[in-house]
Amino acid sequence: MAMSGFSGGSSSELWKETCGKLQEKLSNSYLQRTFWFLLLSANHSNDDANANLCERYHNLLFDEEILLTDRIAFACTHLPYQQLVSYIRSMTNLFRYNPSLKYLLITGLTSQDSIEILLDYLEKTLDYQSVLGIIMRSCDYSLLSSKRTLYWKDRYCAWLNSWRFYYERIKFEKKWSERMGQLESENPTNCPHRNITKDVAMVHCNYCSKRIVMKDRTNNNNMSITTSMMESCPHCRQSLPKCCVCAKHLGTRPDGRDLMNWLSVCLKCQHGGHYQHMSDWFSEFYKCPVSGCNCPCDLMNSETFVRAPK
Repeated sequence: MAMSGFSGGSSSELWKETCGKLQEKLSNSYLQRTFWFLLLSANHSNDDANANLCERYHNLLFDEEILLTDRIAFACTHLPYQQLVSYIRSMTNLFRYNPSLKYLLITGLTSQDSIEILLDYLEKTLDYQSVLGIIMRSCDYSLLSSKRTLYWKDRYCAWLNSWRFYYERIKFEKKWSERMGQLESENPTNCPHRNITKDVAMVHCNYCSKRIVMKDRTNNNNMSITTSMMESCPHCRQSLPKCCVCAKHLGTRPDGRDLMNWLSVCLKCQHGGHYQHMSDWFSEFYKCPVSGCNCPCDLMNSETFVRAPK
């Protein structure tokens, strides 16, 4: 009815009165503002073209019930250039009193204002996932490689490890590395060379979630203790897991490509051991080697099971 009865400045008084009454009864903010805009356009159709439209549409442009994206789209459509610039500056100043991620639409991701918004959001929510997801969308290599961002990334990865979301952490770090590599390939002159570590795997304690030290240690008798001899976590002193085949402590990640001593764990029953020992076992059997455990570990890793729809 509102659209069909609208005739600009020549809209009937009955239409204006009816729309005015309906507007007050509407609970949906968008419908209410639609009626409001039509009524305003009908009453000011003959105004001077140089009128201050930003002031005229102030109630809509600063209505928090309307999404910021929609308000900016409205301003881009209906405001002259200079008034549009003035409106954007006004919105930029608002975030200083009430920082919110939505204002990144205005500040972008390369300004100091955007960093302040992200910092304020983190202090209130500790939502590292959302902040890092936003930063990954940035085209600014210096932002992704800054010390502050890398600190946030390390904190987030440490939390994922503490929650035992190891696969999720690996996927996140792969996406992060891919994004860094993409920015490097797009603009190699502005991207300093990264120091890429050769270590792509590490072992964390199941109790304290801290990384198990891989360096050799020396005991009180000045005897070297290698990582394969370690029986407990150097941080919390909890016993390290044992291989369910040879019953020896698994120790930490072995150096080089020595697959025989690598860890192999079933994600269902959580039992495991040295890679070579587990490989030899499952060459003859398909069930878990732990007594009393009937988990079909070998079948869980078969191509048929992996490719089966979940």
